[in-house]
Amino acid sequence: YSGRCFDFVAPDPEVICPEDVAHGLAHQCRFNGQCLRYYSVAEHSYLVAKRAVEIMVLNQWGPEDQAAGKAAALMHDAPEAYIGDIVTPLRRAGMASAIQVVEAKVTAAVAQRFHLDARPEVWDMVRQADLDLLAIEQRDIMAPAPQPWPGLGEVPVHSTVKVIGMSPQQAKQTFLRTAHHYGVV
Repeated sequence: YSGRCFDFVAPDPEVICPEDVAHGLAHQCRFNGQCLRYYSVAEHSYLVAKRAVEIMVLNQWGPEDQAAGKAAALMHDAPEAYIGDIVTPLRRAGMASAIQVVEAKVTAAVAQRFHLDARPEVWDMVRQADLDLLAIEQRDIMAPAPQPWPGLGEVPVHSTVKVIGMSPQQAKQTFLRTAHHYGVV
């Protein structure tokens, strides 16, 4: 989007641009487009961050830990702005191993660029928020499944998060505004 050259073999954190991340994620539809309406990875990331806030408040995280959790939750899928989304069933089938090597390098560059906290408890909370959101997404934007999704729990009882269905431009602006508000950029 910005015209910066991105090296997949040796990603440079300084080349990673918040506007490129927001633009790329806003123009990628979750679930490879297999949902009832357009739903971007940028909106998903924003909603994971909202769910993360609910989890952190419920678990009484302090302000510094919450700041780290918000940033990690918002940016958890930022590498997908560069490498695209590899859907979970494909990952589980072991078909994405070569891409996962590149993804690990891009993830490390994103973490360095945005100073993301590496503590396991932060990323465990982000994974929980992401999984909770998957249940919300299934409820809000997916056709009824003929069988339960593997590993998917119930929609969190106390969550107020709902899929909005933002346009790419709305999702991009919301993602960037949230990144600024959280001090990520």
